[in-house]
Amino acid sequence: MSVESVLKVKASDHTIANYVEFLQDAFLFASAQRWEVKGKQYLDYPLKYYCEDPGLRNARLDFRDVEPSHMLENVIFNELLLRGCQVDVGVVPIGDKRHEIDFVVNRAPGKLYIQVAYELPNEAKREQEMLPLRKCDDFFRKMIVVGGYTPLHYTSEGIIEVGAIPFLLDASILDKALAD
Repeated sequence: MSVESVLKVKASDHTIANYVEFLQDAFLFASAQRWEVKGKQYLDYPLKYYCEDPGLRNARLDFRDVEPSHMLENVIFNELLLRGCQVDVGVVPIGDKRHEIDFVVNRAPGKLYIQVAYELPNEAKREQEMLPLRKCDDFFRKMIVVGGYTPLHYTSEGIIEVGAIPFLLDASILDKALAD
């Protein structure tokens, strides 16, 4: 199968896969596999890609389309890799839909599920972020990283909530969550 670019250039799936691999080899992009949390298996879904340097992405787009939630997710992904974690994207089937957990983090001695939300302005958004974490039905730690300086605290359901600034500045937050 071939696809057509915006400039009407045709390229095969194989060519595009090669381009993506070259971009990863050049350390411009990193990928995460999709992991089905309940089935405990990797899915054949397309990989999810993150920019190794979001600043290059922004410069290429002339600083248009800078979406804070996606940028924060990208920064947290890169930080998790820097801290020696294996990072996958979680998939949780709920009814006839599949919901995403931003990150399934594996690093000895444990596993941790992380949702990233730039802000949780209302109960509907909070519920949207919490739903896949609640439906995991296992004993692994769960965390929500929100934009800003929110100090670490636990929700009534035992989910860790922490601001991005403390999370990025204090590696012990991740270490403790993985060790519990």
